[in-house]
Amino acid sequence: DNPGTWGVEGSNIKAKSDNMSFSISQKFAWGTSIGLGLSSAMTDTTRAYALINPSYNSNLQFNLVQPLLRGFGFKATNIDAIKAARNIQISDAALRARAFQTVLEVEEAYWGLVSARENLKVQESSLAESRELLARMRAGARIGSELGNEVLNAETEVARNEDAVLSAARAVQAREAQLKKLMNLPAGNGEGLL
Repeated sequence: DNPGTWGVEGSNIKAKSDNMSFSISQKFAWGTSIGLGLSSAMTDTTRAYALINPSYNSNLQFNLVQPLLRGFGFKATNIDAIKAARNIQISDAALRARAFQTVLEVEEAYWGLVSARENLKVQESSLAESRELLARMRAGARIGSELGNEVLNAETEVARNEDAVLSAARAVQAREAQLKKLMNLPAGNGEGLL
C-alpha cells in the first residue's frame, strides 16, 4: 500500500509483485562454462491508467563462456584438485618419514637398553670379583701374609665397583623409560621389554 501522488490515481495505491528466478551452470574441464537462467515477474496494481494490468515479464538467458588466455585448460580449471592431490602426497610422505623415524628411534632405544643391561651384568661381575679379592685380602691380613695398605686398596676398589653398579642400574632404568615412552607403554617395571 502506497499513498497516491497524483489525484487521478486515487488516494491509496495497492501493488503486488511476485518474482521467481532459476539458474543453473556447469563448468567443464577446459574452462568452458555453460549457464541457463530463467526469471519471471508479475506485477498487479490499482494505479489508474496502467496500460497492462497485471503485467508479466519473463526472461530466458543462455550463457557460454570460454576463456582464451587466463583460466583456459585442464590445469587451470582443476588447480584445486591438483593442489589437494599434491597435499595428500606430501602428507603421506611426511607420515612415512615419521613412521620410519619412530621405528629407528625404537630400535636404537632397544639396543641401548640391551647394551645397558649387559653393562650392568659386567659391573655386577666386577663387583663380585672385587668383593672376593677383598675377602682374600682380609683373610691374608689376619694371618699376616697381606699388608693393611693392600686391604685398604681392595676396599676402595669394592666401593668404586659398587658405585659403577649403581650408575649402570640407573642407566638401565633410563633406557627402559625411554623405550616405554617411544612405545607408548605405561610406566612400571621393565619386565617384558627384552
